Amino acid sequence: MSASKCVGDSDSVLTDIRLSNAFCFDNKSFKTFAGDQKSIAPHFLMHSNLIQERTMTGLSAARARGRLGGRPKILNADKQQLAVQLYEAKKTSVKIVCEMLEISKPTLYAYIRANAKR
Repeated sequence: MSASKCVGDSDSVLTDIRLSNAFCFDNKSFKTFAGDQKSIAPHFLMHSNLIQERTMTGLSAARARGRLGGRPKILNADKQQLAVQLYEAKKTSVKIVCEMLEISKPTLYAYIRANAKR
């Protein structure tokens, strides 16, 4: 073990990680491995950018066809407006408004924030 360092041996600190395969390398092979990683990194970055570009193009095309994506709203626009009106009237508690419309408090507050931005 003097010429190389073994990772995954029983006397190694890394055994707690429970590597499935033990592998050994010396400084020269490690530097070669690290050098390969540096030369491959721009390829992975380019590939990542290509995937992002294709995804954004697909999403734009879907929006053009009328597909918005995302999770559907629980309430339609009329019920959202009713929830906001009940909240702003201050005659009904938040808990009761949420129970009436079968929504959570965070959902109610999200509708209130969206209404305030309009």
